[in-house]
Order: sequence, then structure tokens, then C-alpha cells
Amino acid sequence: MKAIRLHTNSGPSGIVYEEAPQPHPKEGEVLVRVYAAAITPGEHLWPETWKAATGQERSRPIPGHECSGVVNPNSILLKITQVSWWASCDSPGYL
Repeated sequence: MKAIRLHTNSGPSGIVYEEAPQPHPKEGEVLVRVYAAAITPGEHLWPETWKAATGQERSRPIPGHECSGVVNPNSILLKITQVSWWASCDSPGYL
């Protein structure tokens, strides 16, 4: 998949559009094909951008915590009977 990734926290010069690994959702998660995402100007400086909640360092993170897209029906590992295929997110985590 293609994604905007941060190579450094130096601002626009550290942003690169490139191939990124395909995510694989775990149980209780879904894969969303993102059509639009919001990235704030100072996001490259946030500690959360570079380190996960577990404390693990992120290498070349994909910025953005607000997005809209469509749920990939092949990724659903949830025990549900009905789902809206349109998705939007606004979470404290990062894509």
C-alpha cells in the first residue's frame, strides 16, 4: 500500500510518500481503506507520533488520527451481525 510516512521530525522535508507494509488486523479490529486523513502541522513533533502507548518506538510512522474510509469486509474478525461499511475515526492512536 502507499502511505505518507514520517522519516524525521523536521517538518515537511521529513514527509515521504512511499510503499508501506500492509496492516493485518487482530481480533476485534478491522482494516479500513482510508480515503481521507487529517494531519496537523505539528503532528511530527508529538511524542505519541514516534512512540506507541506500549513504549515501543515507531519507525517511519504514518501520521493522522482522523480519517474516513471504507471497512474491508475481508478483515472483519468480530462476532457481529450488522456493520456499517463506511468508517470514520477520531482516536488517540495513530494509523
